[in-house]
Amino acid sequence: MSGRTITGIVILVVVVVSAVVAAILPATLDAPEPGESVAVVPLAGQIREAPAGFAAAGGIITPAIVRERLAEAAADPNVGAVVMRIDSPGGSVAASQEIAALFDEHADPVVVSMGDQAASGGYYIATGADQIVAHPGTITGSIGVIFQLFDVSELLDNWGVEIETITQGELKDALSIEGVDEEGRQMVEGLTEDFYDQFVAAVADSRDLSKDEATELATGAIFSGAEAAELGLVDELGGVNEAVDVAAGLAGIDDPQVIELRPGFFDQFLGGGQIALPFSRTGYELDAEGLLLWEALRGARTPQYRVPLGIEAEVSS
Repeated sequence: MSGRTITGIVILVVVVVSAVVAAILPATLDAPEPGESVAVVPLAGQIREAPAGFAAAGGIITPAIVRERLAEAAADPNVGAVVMRIDSPGGSVAASQEIAALFDEHADPVVVSMGDQAASGGYYIATGADQIVAHPGTITGSIGVIFQLFDVSELLDNWGVEIETITQGELKDALSIEGVDEEGRQMVEGLTEDFYDQFVAAVADSRDLSKDEATELATGAIFSGAEAAELGLVDELGGVNEAVDVAAGLAGIDDPQVIELRPGFFDQFLGGGQIALPFSRTGYELDAEGLLLWEALRGARTPQYRVPLGIEAEVSS
Protein backbone atom coordinates (compact mmCIF):
# COMPACT_ATOMS: atom_id res chain seq x y z
CA MET A 1 0.00 0.00 0.00
CA SER A 2 1.50 3.34 -1.04
CA GLY A 3 2.07 6.25 1.28
CA ARG A 4 -0.41 8.33 -0.67
CA THR A 5 -3.14 5.71 -0.09
CA ILE A 6 -2.40 5.53 3.63
CA THR A 7 -2.54 9.31 3.88
CA GLY A 8 -5.91 9.31 2.13
CA ILE A 9 -7.31 6.70 4.54
CA VAL A 10 -6.07 8.68 7.54
CA ILE A 11 -7.67 11.86 6.22
CA LEU A 12 -10.96 10.01 5.60
CA VAL A 13 -10.96 8.61 9.15
CA VAL A 14 -10.27 12.05 10.60
CA VAL A 15 -13.13 13.57 8.59
CA VAL A 16 -15.59 10.86 9.66
CA VAL A 17 -14.58 11.10 13.33
CA SER A 18 -14.83 14.90 13.21
CA ALA A 19 -18.31 14.71 11.68
CA VAL A 20 -19.47 12.27 14.38
CA VAL A 21 -18.05 14.45 17.16
CA ALA A 22 -19.60 17.56 15.62
CA ALA A 23 -22.99 15.84 15.53
CA ILE A 24 -22.78 14.57 19.09
CA LEU A 25 -21.12 17.50 20.85
CA PRO A 26 -23.82 20.17 20.22
CA ALA A 27 -26.50 17.79 21.39
CA THR A 28 -24.46 17.13 24.50
CA LEU A 29 -23.90 20.83 25.10
CA ASP A 30 -27.60 21.64 24.55
CA ALA A 31 -28.87 18.80 26.74
CA PRO A 32 -30.48 20.23 29.88
CA GLU A 33 -28.87 19.59 33.22
CA PRO A 34 -30.90 17.52 35.70
CA GLY A 35 -33.61 19.68 37.23
CA GLU A 36 -32.98 22.60 34.85
CA SER A 37 -36.15 22.32 32.74
CA VAL A 38 -39.69 23.56 33.29
CA ALA A 39 -42.54 21.35 32.08
CA VAL A 40 -45.56 23.17 30.61
CA VAL A 41 -48.83 21.22 30.69
CA PRO A 42 -51.76 22.69 28.69
CA LEU A 43 -55.17 21.78 30.13
CA ALA A 44 -58.41 22.99 28.56
CA GLY A 45 -62.11 22.32 29.02
CA GLN A 46 -64.61 21.48 31.71
CA ILE A 47 -63.39 19.86 34.91
CA ARG A 48 -64.91 16.42 35.37
CA GLU A 49 -64.30 13.14 37.08
CA ALA A 50 -65.88 11.02 34.34
CA PRO A 51 -65.45 10.88 30.56
CA ALA A 52 -67.06 13.63 28.52
CA GLY A 53 -70.07 13.46 26.24
CA PHE A 54 -70.46 14.94 22.79
CA ALA A 55 -70.97 18.51 23.99
CA ALA A 56 -67.52 18.74 25.55
CA ALA A 57 -65.91 19.56 22.21
CA GLY A 58 -63.63 22.06 23.91
CA GLY A 59 -61.88 19.33 25.84
CA ILE A 60 -61.96 18.01 29.37
CA ILE A 61 -59.79 18.19 32.48
CA THR A 62 -59.89 15.21 34.84
CA PRO A 63 -57.84 14.25 37.89
CA ALA A 64 -56.56 11.26 35.90
CA ILE A 65 -55.13 13.50 33.16
CA VAL A 66 -53.46 15.79 35.71
CA ARG A 67 -52.10 12.86 37.73
CA GLU A 68 -50.54 11.31 34.61
CA ARG A 69 -48.91 14.56 33.49
CA LEU A 70 -47.50 15.29 36.95
CA ALA A 71 -46.18 11.71 37.21
CA GLU A 72 -44.54 12.16 33.81
CA ALA A 73 -42.91 15.38 35.00
CA ALA A 74 -41.76 13.77 38.24
CA ALA A 75 -40.21 10.85 36.34
CA ASP A 76 -38.13 13.18 34.13
CA PRO A 77 -34.87 14.04 35.95
CA ASN A 78 -34.51 17.18 33.83
CA VAL A 79 -37.76 18.74 35.12
CA GLY A 80 -37.46 20.93 38.19
CA ALA A 81 -40.78 22.79 38.04
CA VAL A 82 -44.18 22.60 36.33
CA VAL A 83 -46.43 25.22 34.73
CA MET A 84 -50.08 24.21 34.37
CA ARG A 85 -51.68 26.27 31.58
CA ILE A 86 -55.37 26.37 32.53
CA ASP A 87 -58.26 27.37 30.27
CA SER A 88 -61.46 26.27 31.98
CA PRO A 89 -64.89 27.53 33.11
CA GLY A 90 -64.78 25.05 36.01
CA GLY A 91 -66.87 21.99 36.67
CA SER A 92 -67.22 19.19 39.22
CA VAL A 93 -66.71 20.05 42.88
CA ALA A 94 -64.91 16.84 43.86
CA ALA A 95 -62.74 16.75 40.72
CA SER A 96 -61.69 20.39 41.26
CA GLN A 97 -60.73 19.61 44.84
CA GLU A 98 -58.74 16.54 43.82
CA ILE A 99 -56.80 18.41 41.13
CA ALA A 100 -55.97 21.23 43.56
CA ALA A 101 -54.64 18.60 45.98
CA LEU A 102 -52.50 17.06 43.21
CA PHE A 103 -50.91 20.45 42.53
CA ASP A 104 -50.30 21.00 46.24
CA GLU A 105 -48.77 17.56 46.81
CA HIS A 106 -46.38 17.64 43.83
CA ALA A 107 -42.76 17.63 44.97
CA ASP A 108 -41.54 20.34 42.55
CA PRO A 109 -42.95 23.88 42.36
CA VAL A 110 -46.23 24.16 40.44
CA VAL A 111 -47.29 27.45 38.86
CA VAL A 112 -50.68 28.01 37.22
CA SER A 113 -50.76 30.09 34.05
CA MET A 114 -54.32 31.22 33.32
CA GLY A 115 -55.48 31.39 29.70
CA ASP A 116 -58.72 32.94 28.41
CA GLN A 117 -60.58 31.80 31.50
CA ALA A 118 -59.85 30.04 34.75
CA ALA A 119 -63.06 30.66 36.62
CA SER A 120 -64.89 28.93 39.47
CA GLY A 121 -63.48 25.37 39.47
CA GLY A 122 -60.78 26.70 37.13
CA TYR A 123 -59.80 29.08 39.92
CA TYR A 124 -60.30 26.45 42.61
CA ILE A 125 -57.64 24.16 41.10
CA ALA A 126 -55.28 27.14 40.94
CA THR A 127 -55.47 27.44 44.73
CA GLY A 128 -53.33 24.28 44.93
CA ALA A 129 -50.44 25.89 43.03
CA ASP A 130 -47.48 27.71 44.53
CA GLN A 131 -48.06 30.81 42.38
CA ILE A 132 -50.75 32.05 39.95
CA VAL A 133 -50.03 34.06 36.80
CA ALA A 134 -52.86 35.50 34.67
CA HIS A 135 -53.23 37.69 31.62
CA PRO A 136 -54.79 41.09 32.36
CA GLY A 137 -57.70 39.95 30.16
CA THR A 138 -58.17 36.51 31.71
CA ILE A 139 -61.67 35.80 33.06
CA THR A 140 -61.32 34.40 36.55
CA GLY A 141 -62.96 34.46 39.97
CA SER A 142 -66.59 33.25 39.98
CA ILE A 143 -65.97 31.88 43.47
CA GLY A 144 -69.18 30.11 44.37
CA VAL A 145 -71.35 27.05 43.79
CA ILE A 146 -74.14 26.37 41.34
CA PHE A 147 -76.66 23.54 41.59
CA GLN A 148 -79.22 23.59 38.78
CA LEU A 149 -82.49 21.70 39.01
CA PHE A 150 -84.70 21.22 35.97
CA ASP A 151 -88.34 20.35 35.64
CA VAL A 152 -88.35 18.38 32.39
CA SER A 153 -91.77 16.78 32.76
CA GLU A 154 -93.20 18.63 29.74
CA LEU A 155 -90.19 17.67 27.65
CA LEU A 156 -90.62 14.01 28.60
CA ASP A 157 -94.30 14.22 27.70
CA ASN A 158 -93.36 15.52 24.26
CA TRP A 159 -91.03 12.56 23.83
CA GLY A 160 -93.67 10.16 25.06
CA VAL A 161 -91.61 9.08 28.08
CA GLU A 162 -93.38 7.89 31.21
CA ILE A 163 -91.47 7.44 34.45
CA GLU A 164 -92.42 5.14 37.30
CA THR A 165 -90.22 5.63 40.36
CA ILE A 166 -89.92 3.19 43.25
CA THR A 167 -87.82 4.32 46.20
CA GLN A 168 -86.95 3.51 49.78
CA GLY A 169 -85.90 6.46 51.92
CA GLU A 170 -87.87 9.58 52.66
CA LEU A 171 -85.74 11.96 50.56
CA LYS A 172 -84.51 9.54 47.91
CA ASP A 173 -86.65 11.14 45.20
CA ALA A 174 -86.51 14.69 46.56
CA LEU A 175 -84.64 15.86 43.45
CA SER A 176 -87.09 14.49 40.94
CA ILE A 177 -86.70 15.55 37.31
CA GLU A 178 -90.41 16.35 37.45
CA GLY A 179 -89.93 19.03 40.08
CA VAL A 180 -88.36 19.55 43.50
CA ASP A 181 -90.37 19.73 46.69
CA GLU A 182 -89.55 21.98 49.65
CA GLU A 183 -87.60 19.31 51.52
CA GLY A 184 -85.51 18.66 48.44
CA ARG A 185 -84.82 22.37 48.04
CA GLN A 186 -83.69 22.66 51.67
CA MET A 187 -81.38 19.68 51.20
CA VAL A 188 -79.82 21.26 48.10
CA GLU A 189 -79.41 24.59 49.85
CA GLY A 190 -77.56 22.84 52.69
CA LEU A 191 -75.24 21.09 50.23
CA THR A 192 -74.45 24.25 48.30
CA GLU A 193 -73.72 26.12 51.53
CA ASP A 194 -71.33 23.35 52.60
CA PHE A 195 -69.50 23.31 49.24
CA TYR A 196 -69.41 27.10 49.22
CA ASP A 197 -67.74 27.13 52.64
CA GLN A 198 -65.18 24.63 51.36
CA PHE A 199 -64.39 26.90 48.40
CA VAL A 200 -64.02 29.95 50.66
CA ALA A 201 -61.71 28.00 52.97
CA ALA A 202 -59.52 26.95 50.04
CA VAL A 203 -59.23 30.54 48.82
CA ALA A 204 -58.50 31.86 52.31
CA ASP A 205 -55.82 29.25 52.93
CA SER A 206 -54.07 29.60 49.57
CA ARG A 207 -54.16 33.41 49.41
CA ASP A 208 -53.37 33.98 53.09
CA LEU A 209 -56.70 35.69 53.72
CA SER A 210 -59.05 35.61 56.66
CA LYS A 211 -62.39 33.85 56.20
CA ASP A 212 -64.17 37.22 56.14
CA GLU A 213 -61.78 38.58 53.50
CA ALA A 214 -62.22 35.51 51.32
CA THR A 215 -66.01 35.64 51.76
CA GLU A 216 -66.07 39.22 50.49
CA LEU A 217 -64.53 37.97 47.24
CA ALA A 218 -66.74 34.88 47.02
CA THR A 219 -69.85 36.48 45.56
CA GLY A 220 -69.75 34.50 42.32
CA ALA A 221 -68.58 37.63 40.48
CA ILE A 222 -66.09 37.22 37.66
CA PHE A 223 -62.96 39.35 37.51
CA SER A 224 -60.43 40.25 34.87
CA GLY A 225 -56.91 39.05 35.52
CA ALA A 226 -55.94 42.65 36.28
CA GLU A 227 -58.74 42.97 38.87
CA ALA A 228 -57.83 39.60 40.37
CA ALA A 229 -54.22 40.75 40.81
CA GLU A 230 -55.39 43.91 42.62
CA LEU A 231 -57.62 41.80 44.87
CA GLY A 232 -54.82 39.38 45.72
CA LEU A 233 -56.31 36.40 43.90
CA VAL A 234 -53.45 36.35 41.37
CA ASP A 235 -49.72 36.80 42.05
CA GLU A 236 -48.47 38.21 38.75
CA LEU A 237 -49.72 39.32 35.35
CA GLY A 238 -48.34 37.72 32.21
CA GLY A 239 -48.48 34.71 29.96
CA VAL A 240 -46.78 31.34 29.76
CA ASN A 241 -43.28 32.83 29.46
CA GLU A 242 -43.74 34.83 32.64
CA ALA A 243 -45.14 31.75 34.39
CA VAL A 244 -42.08 29.75 33.30
CA ASP A 245 -39.84 32.45 34.76
CA VAL A 246 -41.79 32.37 38.04
CA ALA A 247 -41.58 28.57 38.20
CA ALA A 248 -37.86 28.65 37.41
CA GLY A 249 -37.31 31.19 40.18
CA LEU A 250 -39.13 29.00 42.71
CA ALA A 251 -37.00 26.01 41.65
CA GLY A 252 -33.72 27.95 41.57
CA ILE A 253 -33.28 27.46 37.80
CA ASP A 254 -31.21 30.19 36.12
CA ASP A 255 -31.74 29.40 32.43
CA PRO A 256 -34.81 27.16 32.10
CA GLN A 257 -35.51 25.03 29.06
CA VAL A 258 -39.17 24.31 28.36
CA ILE A 259 -40.61 20.83 27.91
CA GLU A 260 -44.26 20.56 26.87
CA LEU A 261 -46.25 17.65 28.26
CA ARG A 262 -49.44 17.74 26.23
CA PRO A 263 -52.33 15.34 26.94
CA GLY A 264 -53.12 13.01 24.06
CA PHE A 265 -56.25 13.32 21.92
CA PHE A 266 -58.25 10.69 23.81
CA ASP A 267 -57.22 12.15 27.16
CA GLN A 268 -58.10 15.71 26.22
CA PHE A 269 -61.48 14.98 24.67
CA LEU A 270 -62.62 11.81 26.42
CA GLY A 271 -60.87 12.05 29.77
CA GLY A 272 -59.00 8.85 29.01
CA GLY A 273 -62.28 6.94 28.99
CA GLN A 274 -65.00 6.05 26.53
CA ILE A 275 -67.46 8.26 24.73
CA ALA A 276 -70.68 8.69 26.67
CA LEU A 277 -73.39 7.95 24.13
CA PRO A 278 -76.62 9.74 25.09
CA PHE A 279 -79.75 7.64 24.59
CA SER A 280 -77.60 5.03 22.86
CA ARG A 281 -80.01 2.21 23.69
CA THR A 282 -83.35 3.99 23.67
CA GLY A 283 -83.89 4.31 19.94
CA TYR A 284 -84.07 8.12 20.12
CA GLU A 285 -82.19 10.20 17.58
CA LEU A 286 -81.21 13.60 18.98
CA ASP A 287 -80.24 16.59 16.86
CA ALA A 288 -77.51 19.04 17.91
CA GLU A 289 -79.92 20.98 20.11
CA GLY A 290 -81.06 17.79 21.79
CA LEU A 291 -77.49 16.70 22.44
CA LEU A 292 -76.67 20.03 24.05
CA LEU A 293 -79.78 19.80 26.21
CA TRP A 294 -78.91 16.26 27.23
CA GLU A 295 -75.39 17.32 28.13
CA ALA A 296 -76.72 20.19 30.25
CA LEU A 297 -79.18 17.92 32.05
CA ARG A 298 -76.51 15.27 32.55
CA GLY A 299 -74.37 17.58 34.66
CA ALA A 300 -77.07 19.81 36.11
CA ARG A 301 -78.15 17.67 39.04
CA THR A 302 -74.76 17.76 40.72
CA PRO A 303 -73.14 20.73 42.50
CA GLN A 304 -70.66 22.54 40.29
CA TYR A 305 -67.80 24.97 40.73
CA ARG A 306 -68.37 26.53 37.33
CA VAL A 307 -69.57 29.70 35.67
CA PRO A 308 -73.19 29.68 34.45
CA LEU A 309 -73.78 28.02 31.11
CA GLY A 310 -74.43 31.37 29.43
CA ILE A 311 -70.79 32.39 29.89
CA GLU A 312 -69.67 29.30 27.95
CA ALA A 313 -71.93 29.84 24.96
CA GLU A 314 -70.46 30.66 21.57
CA VAL A 315 -72.36 32.76 19.04
CA SER A 316 -72.15 31.70 15.42
CA SER A 317 -73.55 33.44 12.36
